[in-house]
Parts: sequence; structure tokens; C-alpha cells
Amino acid sequence: MPSLCFANISAEAEYGVSILDAQYYLAETKVDICKQHETNTQFTQAEKDALKVIPREHSIAVTYLAKQAWEVCMQPELSEVAASLLVLQELNEKEQSQQLAVKINAVRNIMFGGGKLAKEMQYNALPAETKQILNSISTFQQPFDAMALFEDVWGAPSY
Repeated sequence: MPSLCFANISAEAEYGVSILDAQYYLAETKVDICKQHETNTQFTQAEKDALKVIPREHSIAVTYLAKQAWEVCMQPELSEVAASLLVLQELNEKEQSQQLAVKINAVRNIMFGGGKLAKEMQYNALPAETKQILNSISTFQQPFDAMALFEDVWGAPSY
């Protein structure tokens, strides 16, 4: 995300923006690495068979596990972006810069949007047996193509 030219912000805030930009660039590079992992990850037939006993309505867990795998893959870059965002938000409470607020919100939405808590709640509400099956599949620990897995195990989604 290219840096904007900020008017009327402190040198500390400008420095914070430059740090955020550098960390965002590193995170973008890490996305390419994680995307390659996603492309290369293959579930074994035994893993797919184990998933087939899970009812289709519980398959939403696959999207949660995919997001979790991405977050792990994106470390430490994702955490570093988050820390910079928090520092800049705190600085902007003093600065009151609309431009800085827009930058903070844009990066936050790109890097951290997506209803994480709702997916986590749905996952945690699953029956223990379902979570036990899901947790036994080690391939979920790395980025994977959730749609391809869904189609392989439960068939094409119906809309």
C-alpha cells in the first residue's frame, strides 16, 4: 500500500507511517509465500474420507481453519503490522489526522477484516466429535484451498 503524503502530522507519526509501510510490504511478500503453500497443499484421501463423516452443515469449520492456517503462515509479519497499527492509532488520538485515520482503517480492513470472531464462535459451537476429527488432520496446519477441499469432500456448494 503506497504511502500517502500526510499534511500536518508529527515527525513521530510520519516515522510510524514509514514503519507501517515497510511492514505492510513485508506482509505482502509473505502473502505470496503463503499462497504458494496453499496451492501446493494436498489432503490425503484418508483425510478427505475422515472429513466425509462430518455433516455438510458443519463444513463451515473449514473456512475457519483455512483462516487460522493463513494467520499462522503470515507470522511474524501480521503481528508486526498489528502492533504498528495500534501505535499509530494511539498517536492519532493526539494528532486527530483524518488522512492518518483513513490509512489506519484501510490497512486494518485489508489485513484483519473478515468476521474472525463470528467464524471462531461457529467453530467453537461445533460438537466435540466434529472438532476432534478436524483437529486430527495435520494438513489444516498449513494454508490450503478451502473451496477445493469443500468440493472434494461435500460436493459443489448449493446457492
